[in-house]
Amino acid sequence: MVLERASSTLGATHQTALACASNLAVILARRGERAAARERSAWVAKQLHERLGEAHPFAVAADVNLADDLAAAGEHGRALELGEGAYARARSILGEGHPYAVVAGANLAASRRRVRGRRQRIELDPPMP
Repeated sequence: MVLERASSTLGATHQTALACASNLAVILARRGERAAARERSAWVAKQLHERLGEAHPFAVAADVNLADDLAAAGEHGRALELGEGAYARARSILGEGHPYAVVAGANLAASRRRVRGRRQRIELDPPMP
């Protein structure tokens, strides 16, 4: 497995190994293993924040993934807070049209719809490009 190889070669907290761990969390979530995905996403986000700082694109992407896992678990308040921060940082650091910023905005809009109801129109400030 790629994660095992990256972890054994580079160390479990190397940014490449952490990117692999983040990808695994996304796969777990898609397979319906939401608790395992959330646990791994939280660990990855913590490690990336400690090693690279919250302004690093990998840390922003990890926060977007974790916010999605939190929303799926019904932790909407935490999901919105984390998602709003990730969206703001992605726009500030990478620019509004960057793929991480677009994904962060789309996930934030989806989280807001879960909280406010599907019939309400969701606006992002500023709007996505």
